[in-house]
Amino acid sequence: MLPLIQWIERVPEKGRLLIATRKENLRPLAEYLADRLDDLNELVYVGSGSSYNSVMSVKGWIERITKLKVSVMTPNEYLYDRTVRNPNALTIFPSQSGTSVTTRKALQSAQRQGLPNVAVTQNPNQYMSQECGVHVDMMCADEEYKMRTVGYVSGMVVQLLIAMEIGLRRHTITAEEEQKLIAQIEAALTNWPQIETQAMTWYKRNETQLLNSAMFAVYGIDGLWGAALEGALKLIEIGKVMSIGYELEEGMHGPTLGFHPQLCVLVMNDGGRENDRARGLARFAKCEFGNGFLIGANPIDESDLAFTPQSCFPALEFPCAIQVLSWCLAQAKGVDLTLPIAQNEKPYFQTHQYTEKL
Repeated sequence: MLPLIQWIERVPEKGRLLIATRKENLRPLAEYLADRLDDLNELVYVGSGSSYNSVMSVKGWIERITKLKVSVMTPNEYLYDRTVRNPNALTIFPSQSGTSVTTRKALQSAQRQGLPNVAVTQNPNQYMSQECGVHVDMMCADEEYKMRTVGYVSGMVVQLLIAMEIGLRRHTITAEEEQKLIAQIEAALTNWPQIETQAMTWYKRNETQLLNSAMFAVYGIDGLWGAALEGALKLIEIGKVMSIGYELEEGMHGPTLGFHPQLCVLVMNDGGRENDRARGLARFAKCEFGNGFLIGANPIDESDLAFTPQSCFPALEFPCAIQVLSWCLAQAKGVDLTLPIAQNEKPYFQTHQYTEKL
């Protein structure tokens, strides 16, 4: 079994595979949508965990590319809360394994109602991929660890590629614009090794402070909100430390009243529209409580994890830093990430079901 850090290092390779094979991979989707494109007016995404977070990280770009309204929800929301169905929406069900119990139920519900739907999974021959209107392959391999690292970024890349294919066919982007977007994805993936190196150095420099933190709060704006949600999840899953992810503005309305020295605040900053507020929040955590770091552009001091995003898709770059941090925390704590903890859940609850029918 490979060390988890080697799976983190495989992220760019899997992203490039998706890019290289995109036309063949997305051909069944294009054929499925051929007679539906004129009526299509919404994209609805239904998923859990890293699948949900991956869409939250790129939903703004999906809207810009397709010029379609984008809705993102959990499968329980879709099944029991958000009950008004748009017959002209394409509902996309991301699930890396294709075995997520409630996402499968939501997909099967959409299929029974005759609603256009897509399953996005890693396996074209298993469960959800056989129960859907059409399947798109994530091509991210069967990760050896339940803590998904490759799958999250592959999920973002494949959703962007799906959006581009829809955009091309709806004439909301040109072939030239598609190539520019592809180049931006490749630039983000190319930045991963550099970010990994810098994140390792940053961790070693601040190891005592990071290890002594009882909890983490991860902040981000726009697509980095999705990255913050995923970063908090990885800190819990891999680093075994309680964490929470916040949208930058929302996380200033109340949560700051709970800041304390044992809470480590990580503020992801792409250097864009909210640069000043992101830096202000990081300074607040540093100066008032002695436990905060800015990650990304325009660092405040030498303790920060400084790097410059190389693409218009910062949500494809920043996850590397948090995944590396999570790995380093696990290593320092002596956590055995190969233990099949998820198997112990079965007497209590079941998130995935490996049977033909639910």
